[in-house]
Amino acid sequence: MDNLACQHGDDECAGNAVETCVKHLAPDWKDYMAFNYCYEALYPPSASDVGSCGAVIGLPSSAITACTSDASLLSSLTRPEAYATAQAAVPGTPTVELAGQQLSSTRLLTRQVCKAYAAQNPQADTPDGCKTENLRGAKHY
Repeated sequence: MDNLACQHGDDECAGNAVETCVKHLAPDWKDYMAFNYCYEALYPPSASDVGSCGAVIGLPSSAITACTSDASLLSSLTRPEAYATAQAAVPGTPTVELAGQQLSSTRLLTRQVCKAYAAQNPQADTPDGCKTENLRGAKHY
């Protein structure tokens, strides 16, 4: 794929191509993330998984395959994604950004998300998952 190298080899590059094409074809983040969630849950995905996960968001596998088969289009889509990844200077995985800030640890992720939500939505009701009684039993990773 256009001389790009992937940390985990050709299978990762192929999966990245599929996900990049889906992002191009279904640019609403809710759609492409629903696809990605489905697709990556089936790891290692097969060709038929492209169709079944595409169906989740109403995207035919033929459109995804056409995109991944078009070398020029795929290059124009993957190069900026690869460049953005390289420029992000990601220290490792998982890397999580919250409210535009890279977290140094995901140990207390739920609490950090709740704090950021409250700061950005001061007038909103506290979501159930952020209520103190629900955080007491939260697992710390």
